[in-house]
Order: sequence, then structure tokens, then C-alpha cells
Amino acid sequence: MGPVAADEKEIPEVCRKEVIEWDREVVRVGDILLGLLSEGLGLSAGRLTEL
Repeated sequence: MGPVAADEKEIPEVCRKEVIEWDREVVRVGDILLGLLSEGLGLSAGRLTEL
């Protein structure tokens, strides 16, 4: 979780699938929020994501 994905071998096997899915969803929600914030500031939807 972060700018660089963790090595899958470092995540305990018992929760590996869930952690990877969680990371993917957090990135997706972050992109949506940045798009909404951009539009609220009068910018194009992807402007803050481009930075």
C-alpha cells in the first residue's frame, strides 16, 4: 500500500488476496475523489491526477 506496491511474498498468505484487493480499491477511490475535487475547483476531472 503506497506509491510502490509491496512484494506479494511480504504479505502474509492468510490475508494476501484481501490486502491486494484493498490496495486496488483505495487507489480507485482516491482517483474518484481527486476527480471530484478537480471538478469542484473548476478544473478538468483528471487534472489533479496528472500532477
